Amino acid sequence: MVMSEDSYRAIEILRFLRNASPSKPWTANELAIVIHHHDETLAARLSACDRHRKPDLGQGALRDTVAEILQGMSARGETIPSLAGVRHTLRILKRHHWVQASRGRGYWLTKPGQSVSLLEVLHACGDNAAITRCSYEQDPFPCPYRAHCTAEKFYKELAAGLAKAYSRITIEDIDRGTCRVFISSLQEPQEPTNAKT
Repeated sequence: MVMSEDSYRAIEILRFLRNASPSKPWTANELAIVIHHHDETLAARLSACDRHRKPDLGQGALRDTVAEILQGMSARGETIPSLAGVRHTLRILKRHHWVQASRGRGYWLTKPGQSVSLLEVLHACGDNAAITRCSYEQDPFPCPYRAHCTAEKFYKELAAGLAKAYSRITIEDIDRGTCRVFISSLQEPQEPTNAKT
């Protein structure tokens, strides 16, 4: 499964909005910078003050850097990268009541990050956990091999297993890097020990 751009943006937006509030919202411009800035120098500056790299600096340093970048881009007459895509994804998130907005001020979470699962985000953006088109039940794809395919059952079971794991991973897990539920489900089963000596 390859995530769509909308799913990627949605996850990143929800991550950053975990630290937003009605009094300290993030604007679409700010979100576009932190999610999609491809300039290597600026990306290095953002990484240097990301709370995951330097928790002592926190969101304040990150937002100050983003504000400085935006001011510089405005002064040079540069356009903000991927702003249209970020706005489109924000509309999806608002439609699912995960974010709120105040006109002219910005966005913040309606739901806390631990209550939104990865699977919910994928579905909201039109993605799913299937690794093949035939393993997604709603897909009308007319595969010419379907009538005598021996792998379809396996693909459907795998998709169901992935969906179950994704449903247990939250935005907070992704933000904190604590997706242990998914990782543990991929570990090799341990051999039963013989009680006899």
